Amino acid sequence: MHPFRTDPARYVIPLFFVFIIAIGAIAVPSYGISWDEKAMFILGRRVYEYIFDGAPYPPNIAIRFHGAIFEFILYGLPKFYGMYYARHIFILRHFVNYLTFVGGIGAMYLFGKRYFRSAWWGLIAATLLFLSPRQFGHAFVNGRDIPTLSLWALAMVTLLALRDRRTVWMAALHGVTCGLAISMRVASVFIPILAVGLLFFLWIDACRRGQRHATRTLLILSGLVLLFSALGTIAFWPLLWEHPLKNFLEALHNMAFEQNQPGGFYFGARVGGGIWHWIPVWMSITTPWVYTIFFVAGTIMLFLQLLRSPLQILTSDDVPVLLWCFGPVLAIMILRSPIFDEWRHIYFIYPGFLLIACRAMKGLWERIPAYFPRYGHRALATAATLYAMNIGLWMVMNHPFQYVYFSLPSSFVEHRFELDYWGISFKQGMEAVLALDDAPKIPVALLGSAGTDNFNMLTREQRRRILPTAKQERGKYVIDNFRGREYKRILPDVHKVASITVSGMEILAVYRNPDWDQSTFNPDLKFSDELVILAIDNNLMK
Repeated sequence: MHPFRTDPARYVIPLFFVFIIAIGAIAVPSYGISWDEKAMFILGRRVYEYIFDGAPYPPNIAIRFHGAIFEFILYGLPKFYGMYYARHIFILRHFVNYLTFVGGIGAMYLFGKRYFRSAWWGLIAATLLFLSPRQFGHAFVNGRDIPTLSLWALAMVTLLALRDRRTVWMAALHGVTCGLAISMRVASVFIPILAVGLLFFLWIDACRRGQRHATRTLLILSGLVLLFSALGTIAFWPLLWEHPLKNFLEALHNMAFEQNQPGGFYFGARVGGGIWHWIPVWMSITTPWVYTIFFVAGTIMLFLQLLRSPLQILTSDDVPVLLWCFGPVLAIMILRSPIFDEWRHIYFIYPGFLLIACRAMKGLWERIPAYFPRYGHRALATAATLYAMNIGLWMVMNHPFQYVYFSLPSSFVEHRFELDYWGISFKQGMEAVLALDDAPKIPVALLGSAGTDNFNMLTREQRRRILPTAKQERGKYVIDNFRGREYKRILPDVHKVASITVSGMEILAVYRNPDWDQSTFNPDLKFSDELVILAIDNNLMK
């Protein structure tokens, strides 16, 4: 028999990953530069100088406690390849960032394959992660939360492998993946704690069964996980190369209690962090509603199963998934830890969220023939395919602004929640000005530092024509994404010449400036048409 007929997954799964990599390669030039990339670019530079030039580690709290190894790589790659043209540098950064997302999708597939005992259900779980508009949009420009999501998924894969094969080498491997995740975002300390807790459950089960050497196995494996987690964290986090314990505790305290400018625009007002309902609200309104419905159903189903047979908690694969999704959220709620913008800081729980949703989907798939034996599977597969196509079509139509996805009607969202808080649309705003005005030099007021940063994504020819300024009166045109004034407009629509919308919501507008002071225009002024130019906060360089 032809091998494709016996094992189609052998061909379909590699093709899926080739497809999503190709999608990223096609999509990456469209993305602008996000608000945080400036600080992360500087962090990468400062850490590069710390490692190779002996410069001091950056002391500024805005960047000091962020995981730096990935930013070091992103800064070092263009230097290695001799790149100096800003557009190429940031396209490379964005594509490498996207590849970490692909790695997370791969880890999701491996986890789902083991969890569901099915390659096809592993592929479905991976597809749900790929067809998550918010996370897809962040995959190119968010160099902290997306790599953390992927590293959590990888660490959870090695955790399941450790549960299956309780060997010294597997404990060490899991510890190293934990250390890598912690070095990216310190909240990942939850993973080795989870691993030790699950090993403790296995120890109780082993003692109950009368297995010999259970205590010795627990102590050895737990010790190795913690040891290699600590060594991996230090190895991958240059901040800890000096005074590792002191600096780690400071980073942990900063994460839990001292985030910079917590909160954001929430239900029509600027609020601080620590609101208990912040996470569930943001998760539910930015995740496709079908995923959320199945997640709720899956959560109820799993907890009922555990209640019916409490001893399952000792060995069930559902327990790590539930703790993966709910543990960090409960910790944040209890500690009232500050987060901001939306829920991107805990995107690392999202694969767990989707796995629980998949659990309910699988349960429905297995039970539906009992009620609709003839057409049940066919109808369910058709509905799932149509919904997936609907999500995919939305992502294509709103490219590259998938990160502004909401599952609620736009009329409810607009003027109540953050929209383009990343500032990525400034790139398209400047391109709109260039299309409207054929003048050789065009002064443009960019209301937000992300505007200047996005100057780096323009081509050489475009950069020669745009003269960016932060002062409104000096711009012939004004580009505004409204974030700095709680999404209120400072210019009337009569002066608007272009705008960018997502699902009918205006995320950026271009105005012909009625207050332009032409005397400030210097036609001889020019900026570099290649080098990286950032609206740098000088404090970051101290």
